[in-house]
Amino acid sequence: MSAPNTFEVLFLPAGLKGEFTAGTPLLDAARELGIGIESICGGTGACAKCKCQIMDGTFDDEGHDVSMSHMVTAAVRHGIRSRSSNLSPISEHEQKLTRKHQYKPGERLSCQARVLGDAVVFIPEEARVREAIVRKAAGKPIAVRDPVTRKYFATVPAPTLEDHRGDWERLRDALKAEHNINVAIDFTTLKQLSDIAKPQRAKVMQVTATVWLPDPNGIGEIVRIENGDTTATLLGLAVDLGTTTMASYLCDMLTGETLATESLMNPQIKIGGDDVMNRIAASDNPEKLDRMQKAVTSSLAELADRVTKSVGYTAQDISEIVLVANTCMHHIFLGLDPDSLGKSPFNPRISQSVNIKARDLHIDHVLPSINIHLLANQAGFVGADNTAVAIALEPYNSDDLVAIIDIGTNGEILVGNRDKIYSTSCPTGPALEGASIKYGVRAARGAIEKVRVEPGTFDVRYKVIGKEAWNTRLVANEIGAIGLCGSGIIDAVAELFKAGILAANGKFNMDIETPRLRRDEDGFPEFVIAWAEETTLGRDITMTIDDVRNVQLAKAAVYSGIQVLLDKLGRDKPEKVILAGAFGSHLDLRRSLMLGLFHDVGFGNMHSVGNAAGDGARMALMNRAKREEAEHIARKIHYVELTNEPSFVPHFVDATLLPNKKHAFPSLARYGIHHAPAAEPRKSRRERIAAIA
Repeated sequence: MSAPNTFEVLFLPAGLKGEFTAGTPLLDAARELGIGIESICGGTGACAKCKCQIMDGTFDDEGHDVSMSHMVTAAVRHGIRSRSSNLSPISEHEQKLTRKHQYKPGERLSCQARVLGDAVVFIPEEARVREAIVRKAAGKPIAVRDPVTRKYFATVPAPTLEDHRGDWERLRDALKAEHNINVAIDFTTLKQLSDIAKPQRAKVMQVTATVWLPDPNGIGEIVRIENGDTTATLLGLAVDLGTTTMASYLCDMLTGETLATESLMNPQIKIGGDDVMNRIAASDNPEKLDRMQKAVTSSLAELADRVTKSVGYTAQDISEIVLVANTCMHHIFLGLDPDSLGKSPFNPRISQSVNIKARDLHIDHVLPSINIHLLANQAGFVGADNTAVAIALEPYNSDDLVAIIDIGTNGEILVGNRDKIYSTSCPTGPALEGASIKYGVRAARGAIEKVRVEPGTFDVRYKVIGKEAWNTRLVANEIGAIGLCGSGIIDAVAELFKAGILAANGKFNMDIETPRLRRDEDGFPEFVIAWAEETTLGRDITMTIDDVRNVQLAKAAVYSGIQVLLDKLGRDKPEKVILAGAFGSHLDLRRSLMLGLFHDVGFGNMHSVGNAAGDGARMALMNRAKREEAEHIARKIHYVELTNEPSFVPHFVDATLLPNKKHAFPSLARYGIHHAPAAEPRKSRRERIAAIA
């Protein structure tokens, strides 16, 4: 029996049920139960991905329709009377979105439909969160120079009637005598020493002490004690905590080798939404902030367990963790309210690096005594992950002017060289990661990741994640396309532009004759990427004029962000462009250039480097100097808030055109894309006279 003003909601096919107060959005109810419903916009009603359908009838706990008794074989335990009227009426905004995205009759947006009575809700296959393919592989081995955490083998003399020192004091003095280090001991580590000393009372002990020594001239701290000589093994964990994904790298801190990697989706998505701003908003509720913190610390424990077991160790073999994240994820991980990031002047709670014990964050599986090091943040929307990118790629040691772009849910940009470096942040992720794209999806199995449009015929070749062959080499019903992920979205728009189907302003050329180019039921142009029989959706996957526009806006944000930083440096364009991040590593550089995602510096000067944030975290794990470097560089980089820059808007407007209104892209001539900068506006008579004078 539900409490007053609360109602039962059963979700199918998950079969999970809960009680929720009147007015709770179905999306929030699903998240409370741990049910993943696709919502790239975070529940704002913008992406139209969170499809659901309320079922009419009376149902048991397993979802059997007991109002139709001939369909039921099991005994009825408790009936839920579900009616479409038990949800809030559909709004004009929701009607518009469901019509635009071709919802079937009775289908609702779960973020807009609110509980007003008992309900049984079916989540269709295309709206269920799929396990994303997290591709944040580690780069090359890291050169180990001076790790903050080390192991020391020591022989501890036996106690005697003349020597009344405790076990700890004898160990301390042995480490001083044999290795010339001064140490304290973590209180919880004393138990390890006691367990080792007890069976060998009055005997010489040979032990290995793991010592965390942040200051080489200071006092270290013993965080682990092992019996015997275990100095041949020293494990550390580097973690890249992203808004969407978490990636972990188990490292041999003696050789610099990455032994194993494990990744998973950031579980905060189910609680606080898909992007940074929604997480900040969710954090206004202390209960949600606590849940988001516990979700991510639990996931870190899971990653530590999985990554060590994969190579025959346990999580308790990890001696230290280095974690990098954007400022919002950094704050939530520490349990700090990120509300200051959501309002001017967007300052973080803390900028400098942080060292914190695993036990203080209640991280299971690992030793409670080990330390977690978080690199320094730069600003409100440029965090420790961007600092990690900086120390990995070292633009501050470059003679060339370098533009580094880390495209994720939130895009971070670094532009500079050894003379000066500027950074900024721009909202790139929503469209480029599938939000606001009609058939946009995450990089999961079945997502279209590569697209090619044949010139002249306008036939389409594409490749889905999980299939080695392109669609033209597969039977249609074996392709199983579910939508377009970020790399596929960029490919599609670039290829349509190259083929002449799209004009520079993003409009479709409807004079081209091909069955793939058509108008939708509302009369708006769209281009078919995959036919219905090639998909799991039962309908065509298309690229619409709105999709193209949203990509134009996203790429313009990146380009204009770079240009604003170039203006600060008094330069027209960079000399090198580097795409960092897991997403950037899967983008086609040539097609990204066709869009005008970044400046034309010549194909030989554009590079993808993979997850540079993860590389920076690994470097900081194994090199004391890199931590000091990160602290210094984070303060040296000049952050620019784009909303305060008058030049941002005109640069943004110019950058919405493909590839750009003003700037030339000579490298694209080989693809038949010839673009000259727009002519300078005609000067007034007074200006011409003044110039002559």
